[in-house]
Amino acid sequence: MERSPEPIPQWGHPNKNPSERISANNLTNIAVLLTVLVVVLGILFRCINLGEKAYWVDEVHTVVRVAGHTKAEITAEQFDNQIHSVAEFNQYQYPLQQPPLAEVLRTLAQHPEHPPLYYLLARWWVQGGQRLGINAPVTMMRSLSVLLGILVLPGVVALCRELFYSEPHALWTTAIALSIFALSPLHCLYAQEAREYSLWTLMTILSCWSFLKAIRLNSIGCWTLYSLSLVVGWYSHLLFATVIMAQGLYVALIRPQLLAKVGGAIALSLVAFSPWIVAFITNLGQVQAVVDATQRSNFFRENCLNASPIQIEEVDPTAAVIYPIVLED
Repeated sequence: MERSPEPIPQWGHPNKNPSERISANNLTNIAVLLTVLVVVLGILFRCINLGEKAYWVDEVHTVVRVAGHTKAEITAEQFDNQIHSVAEFNQYQYPLQQPPLAEVLRTLAQHPEHPPLYYLLARWWVQGGQRLGINAPVTMMRSLSVLLGILVLPGVVALCRELFYSEPHALWTTAIALSIFALSPLHCLYAQEAREYSLWTLMTILSCWSFLKAIRLNSIGCWTLYSLSLVVGWYSHLLFATVIMAQGLYVALIRPQLLAKVGGAIALSLVAFSPWIVAFITNLGQVQAVVDATQRSNFFRENCLNASPIQIEEVDPTAAVIYPIVLED
């Protein structure tokens, strides 16, 4: 009688011997360790020298609006043909304690091209720092952007898990994406600016995550979460509209059976955003002035080369001669 062959013992993957599996585990551990080091390095890049970096014009606009001041107010008080000290100008960095929230919103509504959420968060953040004895408004506002920029990193992990949850190499994909975001010069820069770009980035990622989760689970809770992410996204940046357009296009082409639910979530977010839409229409002249200024500029130089405070400008070669003469006169 012929003897049947003994079964071959299996450990994990049948095509790998134990030594290969051990090597794969070691490689995974090394990759995780390197990713952690990269993330720590990215966080350090976001936190270093917040108060020492150049304080540029867009951040000035942020600080003035967060403090509750207007350009007209500063012009009337300071540009009066009198000599004013640096301390007099520095006072506009600190939030006014008297105006109620409605007055602050009215001031912010004069520039409807910038939704108010970031500015309100920054105002409360700076006021909280003042209560703790921290009287450095620019550094405090930048620290808020740092916090938002750091929160982007776990958001990337959540988004990758939702995108690749059933893929065998999800861990590697997540590690690569997380490393790119952690060390991206653009995201490190935005995380150190007193501007709303870190909040916009965070809400873009969270909106896409909640969008995919709602599609996969198709539950009331997930759709509610997605709707809330749209509302917060609208109040973060007007260009969040491009994110909503991309999500709507995806559903229309790939998941048309969910078009009604996505459309309902978008409609609800627009209803919640309607007060700022009214402010936008009311102050359309200000928006038109911003658009006209953009059209008059060299688009490539202003928006592609100058994507950071270190800008490439057209230099007047006579400036070095003219300015000393003017000062001498």
